[in-house]
Amino acid sequence: MSVDCRALLGRMKGLVPEDEVRYHERFWTMIYAVYYDRIVDEIVSKLPGPARSVADCGAGYGYWSCFLAHKGLSVAAIDTQAACLAVLRATAAALPAVTPIARDIHDLQALGRDTYDVAFSFATLHVARDPARALKEMAAITRRGGSIVIGISNVEHPVNHAFWKDAANVNYDVTQAYIAATLAADCALVFRRDSYSYDNRILAAYGEIPLFTFSVHQKRV
Repeated sequence: MSVDCRALLGRMKGLVPEDEVRYHERFWTMIYAVYYDRIVDEIVSKLPGPARSVADCGAGYGYWSCFLAHKGLSVAAIDTQAACLAVLRATAAALPAVTPIARDIHDLQALGRDTYDVAFSFATLHVARDPARALKEMAAITRRGGSIVIGISNVEHPVNHAFWKDAANVNYDVTQAYIAATLAADCALVFRRDSYSYDNRILAAYGEIPLFTFSVHQKRV
């Protein structure tokens, strides 16, 4: 079963600023819908152990939550922004495997320790006020032997820059090397990909500039 991109975009309308909806209509349907599915398949195949539950930390409008749910995972979609939570609630009504949770990723104690098989985050840490603390919180809610999966959006890529250009709080020091070093006391890096080959005509124009990167870290038993 694949994600219904048009349905997801439809749930955003009226809840999200129009300029954001237009951005996602252009890039989501033409690019992300294809690559997110492939990437989630790869990530699931690289997990060092079985997984049933995922905490999507900084879920935003729930794109990744939807793809993870369609892979048979139970997803806790965590965010604090009102517009994001409104879209997530609408998504949960159509996709019961997604559960919206209003929570700051810097304080996840209420979710319990060693709770989830996977803690997942994409394009969140580079705008977090304290990325090191957020990573520690993600590791804490992950069960021993489970995985922390981190995706970083390359905010300097022309496609992403259109979305992030006005963000005043982007932290360019949050790299995959930074993430691995921050998690090293509790986790071991088991997979990292720094670039993807794109066969999409829009992305092909930018050559091999990475749109995003991913890493998988296993929490020590």
